[in-house]
Amino acid sequence: MLRITNLLIIFVIQFNSSEVASQSKGSLRRILNGREAELRQFPYMVSIRYRNSSKHVGGGALINPKFVLTAATAVSNFQTPYDIEMHMGVVNIKNKMEPPGWTTYGNTLHVHPEFSPRNFAYNLALVESDRSVPRCRIYFGSIAPIFIDTFRQNDNFEGMIAGWGAKDEKQGPSASTLQYSTVNVVNQDNCFTNDTLSRSRIIIDQSLYMSEFYCVIETSSGACTTDVGGPLVRPTGLVGIASQTTCNGGKPDIFVKVADHLNWLASIVEL
Repeated sequence: MLRITNLLIIFVIQFNSSEVASQSKGSLRRILNGREAELRQFPYMVSIRYRNSSKHVGGGALINPKFVLTAATAVSNFQTPYDIEMHMGVVNIKNKMEPPGWTTYGNTLHVHPEFSPRNFAYNLALVESDRSVPRCRIYFGSIAPIFIDTFRQNDNFEGMIAGWGAKDEKQGPSASTLQYSTVNVVNQDNCFTNDTLSRSRIIIDQSLYMSEFYCVIETSSGACTTDVGGPLVRPTGLVGIASQTTCNGGKPDIFVKVADHLNWLASIVEL
């Protein structure tokens, strides 16, 4: 219990400090052309890529020294769990001059048993790595699991997203440096009545959405390509995982509500 409490304290401090930073660096509030994160600002962030490759394909959140939570669609193209490489503890994933992060590889892949690629329902996956993050890494704060907020949040709240996805609406290459943004989760009804939903590339079953998803619509911000699998967080911890992104401010990004899947998570990993 003490370990979890300490990690939560670390996370709350870092969330608040990043918010302070976001207020002082101008009006840009997006991963697309967004703000660059600092080392140790998001110690739970994971870059998912192909083994022995620098190609970033998705994001993830470290929720346990040995488990990464991501979207099922972020890992669906891997032939085996052993092909999954997870890199953490760094900001710039391509700068070899930066202090070395921690790289581990998939051992077991747990895709949510009800995941549907047709409508992106239950778009979650847990990657169990072949080794745990060393305690010294966690102690010095370069890598730290994020606390899962087990309370089911209502809509209309402010959160934060981060990722190495594309930085512009043309969906160019992934960012080298971790980007972050504060975003607003809108009322569910507003998401469906907003005509941007019908004009976006989002595929969604409205009956599922009402109980399973958060909707983020920002006029000048949003998640983009390869931000899928990345976390949506509040000061209280992890609340969502990016499921579908539009790479366009003003159109909705969809996040899975993590608190709705605690039973499945607890059947695999100690929370």
